[in-house]
Amino acid sequence: MNTKKLTVCKLEVENCWKDLARVPKEHRVDGSGKRIRRAKICKVIIGDKHKLLSIHGCQKKDAVILMDSITRDDLGVHEGNSYEVELQPVGWLGYLRWASVAADPAYRIPAQISLISLLLGVIGFILGVFGAISSLKTH
Repeated sequence: MNTKKLTVCKLEVENCWKDLARVPKEHRVDGSGKRIRRAKICKVIIGDKHKLLSIHGCQKKDAVILMDSITRDDLGVHEGNSYEVELQPVGWLGYLRWASVAADPAYRIPAQISLISLLLGVIGFILGVFGAISSLKTH
């Protein structure tokens, strides 16, 4: 577990409601100390709360994390206070989960449609296999 003490700051308005946080490059590292690239989806853990966020860079060099008010409320943190923050990059299931529950409909709606399409495709495949099996048994 590799945590960084970061001060919570307000995120600029144009980035609000996008399920993202901004962390300077020097402080964007995972549990093993490896640098996290921009726009990587990470599980951000502060205390006993966590949230999936897209982690981006920022111009600041200080040990800060910029978040919108909804994210600050979800994580139970306050602007201007410093907290131990852990960033855990997630795999493709984490990306899918992040997109399917994102606050921004531009991310959420396509992800939900793709999940429905995948489910319908799996159901169609299963029905096709059962149809083929029953057809083989009757011949």
